[in-house]
Amino acid sequence: MIPFRTTLTWLNQFDLSYLSDAVRDSVEQLNHPNLTDQDLDILLSQILSTTHKRKVWREHAEALLLCASAKEERHQYEDVQKLLNGALKLYAYHKDYHRLAVTRWLYGSVKKLLGDSQRAFVSWNLTREIFQALMERYALLDSPAYKNWYQTRLAEMNIELVCTLEEGYTWLDRFEPSHLSMPILKLNDVLQEKVKQKDLTGAFQISQDMQIISKTGNDPTEEAEVWVECALASCSLGNLQDGLKLLKLAFSSFPPYGHYQAITRWMIGIIQWDFQSERPHAIRNWQSCLQILVHLASESEHKNQLGRMNWYNEKYGFMEKALEMKIEEIK
Repeated sequence: MIPFRTTLTWLNQFDLSYLSDAVRDSVEQLNHPNLTDQDLDILLSQILSTTHKRKVWREHAEALLLCASAKEERHQYEDVQKLLNGALKLYAYHKDYHRLAVTRWLYGSVKKLLGDSQRAFVSWNLTREIFQALMERYALLDSPAYKNWYQTRLAEMNIELVCTLEEGYTWLDRFEPSHLSMPILKLNDVLQEKVKQKDLTGAFQISQDMQIISKTGNDPTEEAEVWVECALASCSLGNLQDGLKLLKLAFSSFPPYGHYQAITRWMIGIIQWDFQSERPHAIRNWQSCLQILVHLASESEHKNQLGRMNWYNEKYGFMEKALEMKIEEIK
């Protein structure tokens, strides 16, 4: 995950900090090694009170982020979330899209640390969408320095996001509609609500119902997609082992060496990276996925499906770098 402090350096990439000298001096004290939690809270309160009274909204928003960073260093993630929410409201209200996007990425990072991977992905994806729009805007304005900066950040984000189950899930039905029938779709909506409510018993029962109904149909791809849906629900509720088993069932049921198998294999590897004993299997699954993507890109080129070919080639680049990054981490 891109470090919190690294992301924070993006905030004032194109202009200066809005902090007054007095506030900046106070902020520098946040990193004092002997500062107790109580002392930190007092200092944060003083900083935020000062910037609030000065009524310079950009200064106050920046102070909220710096205070959040100090809390993140101490793993006080609930406090970080509250501070980020304050900054998000200010940047959204004043339509400062660059800083809103940076704060969104920070918010996603803390949601991930709090165990809410779904909301983390939603927030990260919003950042990606805003940065993509800004990159395209500066390309039209012929501002290469701005365009290149956003392009570099987008590449970093994409490498991070290909390591999430949520990103892999968005790829599953990329080139054809979902095979889920209406009854299954309605049950899946209920399942998502159970997951949001952290209702483990309710989610398990709905998952069982979906699997039973899909077995009675005539479409094996629907059954496999149901296993993917149930796997994601299990992982969101913290049951990675069940999620892994369900994804393996889905992989076995999808057509061999096709798009569905490639994406499911990548998702299997994502879970396996969380278990030290499974990491060799994760590497093999990701390598196998990349091999299938090469085949699919070539096949798409032969069929003159250039958009599809470009999609596979683009994802291959990010996924290959993600694999290199993961291997480097375990050396």
